[in-house]
Amino acid sequence: MSLIGPIDDPVDNEQYHREFEMAKYLATNTFTDQKTGKEKPFINSQTLRQILEAPPGPRVNSALLDSINFLLVINHGKRPPAVEAAEHAYLKDLDYW
Repeated sequence: MSLIGPIDDPVDNEQYHREFEMAKYLATNTFTDQKTGKEKPFINSQTLRQILEAPPGPRVNSALLDSINFLLVINHGKRPPAVEAAEHAYLKDLDYW
């Protein structure tokens, strides 16, 4: 399991607070792997970019990764509106209209 973090505090909702506390616990604690006997994290914390760069095969275009990073922001208050997103350099260079 991976966590694309960091996780900001949730909106003022008790259920979200419990879920976010569990996510924070899992992101910072380990367990003993029964097969190997080694300590392993419950969740591998990675940036979105690290995850997108990891798949096998051809490398993903760096400008595309920048665009995806720009658009996929967990905190909706920091996420760009559609008009601003459409102005991102990678999208402006595409001939899609």
